[in-house]
Amino acid sequence: MRRLVLLGGGHAHLEVLRQAARRRFDGGEILVISPSAHSHYTGMIPGFIRGRYSEGALAFDIAALARAAGAVFCEGRAAEVAADGRSVTLEGGELVACDLVSADVGSVPAGRDSVSGVREFTFGARPIARARALVSTLNAALQDARERGSDAASACVVGGGAGGVEIVLAMRARAEHHGVRLPLALIDGGQELLSEFEPGMRQRAARVLAAREIDVRTGADVTAVERTHVVLADGSRIASTMTVWLTGAAPAKVTELSALPRDPAGFWQVDGTLRSTGGAPVWGAGDCVSLLDHPWVPKAGVYAVRQAPVLAVNLRAALERGATAATRVYSPQRKYLALLDTADGRALMRWRGQVLHGRAPLWLKHFIDARFVRRYATRA
Repeated sequence: MRRLVLLGGGHAHLEVLRQAARRRFDGGEILVISPSAHSHYTGMIPGFIRGRYSEGALAFDIAALARAAGAVFCEGRAAEVAADGRSVTLEGGELVACDLVSADVGSVPAGRDSVSGVREFTFGARPIARARALVSTLNAALQDARERGSDAASACVVGGGAGGVEIVLAMRARAEHHGVRLPLALIDGGQELLSEFEPGMRQRAARVLAAREIDVRTGADVTAVERTHVVLADGSRIASTMTVWLTGAAPAKVTELSALPRDPAGFWQVDGTLRSTGGAPVWGAGDCVSLLDHPWVPKAGVYAVRQAPVLAVNLRAALERGATAATRVYSPQRKYLALLDTADGRALMRWRGQVLHGRAPLWLKHFIDARFVRRYATRA
């Protein structure tokens, strides 16, 4: 019996499993390998940090989805994918034989291993345990500040993309809820925040951040993170007892160690069918891959979601009729609806060059997020 191995429980693989649950993949078995039985919707993590959502509200039960799809779930982490796509080595050394592989293993924050102190002294948004630890530490610091009048706490978010902007504003909202004026900074090495957006969106976001008294530093490279400070390349030090590391994407370890074709940044390179350009029976989606014909595609969840139906169709075809049958092509869109929760009862919306900041965009964001989570809910 042929075996398809799904590595990771990212958004694209959720759709593969949903499609398999609706109509089973014939011609073989599916094995899902993921470090955890649950994954979480990244678009709602700022709301979790703010306190709007419980952890369960943004969780996907990968193991249950696998069962519904007739697949086998294995809790583990891949260390290497063989160059011929015929086996996967797990971190514990176990060798898993297979006929096809699909990777949706995401990325890691850039600088995590090269900047001193990042691993020891920072929080993050993914996996959820890092966000959970941030919320716990933030709550304790805010409670201490409110009850004892302590002003020792401060926080800094490193990374001025959409996630960084949303999370620093979520932290401001949580602090305000506790009645605490927490010093907050947002740092980015680029010359502008939200570099992936048009000037109108960047300008609106800058006004929001200024109104919420966020200390924004651009063109500022972080050289070290300490327990109570962030150190910049110019030698200046920013007080931060809670540093959140949300820099750009870098390849995960399994991506680096596998002998598959990669782009100049180190991500697995795939063609329009999302198959490895080396010809091995390996497919991929999301942050871990780069499109040969569309290298401009950013590492953003909206692209993984749009890749998912193409991946599902091609994996079904490859398992049932052979790898050459996987011919559906993914065409990335350059323009998409963008919604950023500003944690003040409003959201920023960018659509077709127009920017709006208001309550209606926030309602729309909540609607889209809730619909996405419901789509992959499993019934007991």
